[in-house]
Amino acid sequence: HNGWIVQREKGGQSIIVRKVLPGLILGKEICLLSEVRKSKKVLGAQKAFVLRLVSDVVRPFVRKPIWLISDRMNHADDNGEVFYRYLKKYHKGDVRAFFLLLPDSPDYERMKELGDVIAPFGWRHKVLSLLAEWSVSSQIDTVYRDPFRDYGHPYRDILRKTRFVFLQHGVISADMSRLLDKDRQELDGFITSTPKEYASIVNGDYHYTDEQVWLTGLPRFDRIEDHREKVVTVMPTWRSYLFIGQNSATGEWDVKGGFENSRYARFYHDLMHHPRLREAASRLGYRVQFKCH
Repeated sequence: HNGWIVQREKGGQSIIVRKVLPGLILGKEICLLSEVRKSKKVLGAQKAFVLRLVSDVVRPFVRKPIWLISDRMNHADDNGEVFYRYLKKYHKGDVRAFFLLLPDSPDYERMKELGDVIAPFGWRHKVLSLLAEWSVSSQIDTVYRDPFRDYGHPYRDILRKTRFVFLQHGVISADMSRLLDKDRQELDGFITSTPKEYASIVNGDYHYTDEQVWLTGLPRFDRIEDHREKVVTVMPTWRSYLFIGQNSATGEWDVKGGFENSRYARFYHDLMHHPRLREAASRLGYRVQFKCH
């Protein structure tokens, strides 16, 4: 990195830091490829050998910076899609942008009309991840940055060179530093929407500099148009304690059994069916709608 190499001394007793000499990186890559190819312990070792070799061969021929853009793996229609549209409209000649989306997504055909859409976790996605300069997503989970999942260790040195921008998909009001701090996420760009939100990130326990936190507003704000109607939208956020864990194939969270009987679900069910709310909406000419997180 930046002309320096760190390696373990033979025997594992010391760490050596020194300037990179001509041919040293190539020699180390050849040694690593040989080690990976022969390994019987590393999960996906044979795939790692092929993918690293392919990326090494292709990299000198990449003419435009490669950017990977995403929302959820099975849905678009968030900040990632808006940013992708922006790149395609204004920077098509400067950047080779790809959008990650599963083929069975209801948004797939619509996004396909815009440009390059690739299936997450396929060979193409994996090769492009090793060549990409930037990864930009409205989601923060590892599944959106590392397509290798259970066998990503043979690619760590390459993946760390890809800079990641978190577009967010909402406005942070509570302290989320335990999830988003620099030690955990290593963000290169962190989008914020308001001066207070910006200050809470820069001055909070997130440990990012003011050069890494950007007060720009969310990309999807660019799509806001004035079509005022008499509509009240109830949009509660989710509750992590009501979910089992994250599905690594889709990025979605699997709900626990009995969710419909939880205090959370009952509260919003009762709210949306409350006679006072319905009577007030009818009397004032409003429509009340509910949208899940």
